[in-house]
Amino acid sequence: STTLSSGTDTLVVGTDIADIDMEIILLRASGACTLERILGGRAGQIKIFVMEDNDISFKDGDKTDGKFYLNQLPNLSTYNALQGDSIAFVNIDGDGSLNNGYWKEFNRQESVKS
Repeated sequence: STTLSSGTDTLVVGTDIADIDMEIILLRASGACTLERILGGRAGQIKIFVMEDNDISFKDGDKTDGKFYLNQLPNLSTYNALQGDSIAFVNIDGDGSLNNGYWKEFNRQESVKS
């Protein structure tokens, strides 16, 4: 399980999350966090987040700088995840170094049970 500090907005591959092709991350926070980006990703990497509390949100962004590109409108809106929800992203165009690409949402499942 990964616990974020309150106010965290950025994750870094190789520091906060693993530098592997596919990873399931059980995620919680010590207070409200709105995640906006993942830095250091490589094209094709998949990150699946499973929420362990109600403190994590994901902010939609442009297709640049490691930002999340959510499947929802309006643009630049925020997905407020709840405990038990999961959301999965794939990195597009990242090179693991200078170009962070962006993280395209390809699956979201909201929990219907508590």
